[in-house]
Amino acid sequence: EAKTQKYKEFIRQTWNTFDCVILVMDGKQGVNTEEQVGLLELVQGNLLEQKRVPMIILCNKIDDPNDVEQALLVKEVQNEVERIFQVDCRQENLERILKNDATTDGDGSPAFIPVSAINAFIHQSASLLTREKFFVTFDKDLIEKLGREQIGRRQWSTLSEEEKLDEAYKVVSEGTALLADSNFDKVLAVLRHFLGGNDKQLALIEKQMDTALTSL
Repeated sequence: EAKTQKYKEFIRQTWNTFDCVILVMDGKQGVNTEEQVGLLELVQGNLLEQKRVPMIILCNKIDDPNDVEQALLVKEVQNEVERIFQVDCRQENLERILKNDATTDGDGSPAFIPVSAINAFIHQSASLLTREKFFVTFDKDLIEKLGREQIGRRQWSTLSEEEKLDEAYKVVSEGTALLADSNFDKVLAVLRHFLGGNDKQLALIEKQMDTALTSL
């Protein structure tokens, strides 16, 4: 719905009620269409014309962080974010946020994070299952995807069906690599950076009150 005027007008009218904006983009498409660039410009316009709020840009569907083609598309999106929002390198900025260091552009917004929602979903939904439950209930297509990306296509293709299930369960039960590949630990850390703690919560309330008084 992002390209519709109705959606844009809804965003404009409700912008001042936001405490934080999370923009999800399709990382596999890059930013090669007017619609995708327009979405970034829509947010930047509201930041400049209305209320400045912390912003997180999630570049989704980056399921294999070692894929060279995917990495180039992520870089393309990152470069466009830096151009539109007129900020420095977002990768270095994210590293500073995660280290809790001061950022060159104030609060570090917008933060830019490549993520894999599917890897996060697999980790969240499968990590608490028993081996037997995993074998019976977990989606076989997801197991295939998990195996190819975490174990390697060539090695995965040589395994029997039972060996594939065993290896896939080992990946989800250990969980660390899968969660790291999803990058959702970074999303939570950035949310804490922008919104966490009493001082930041009080500042958000004050900003909401100031905005409401200005409107009145």
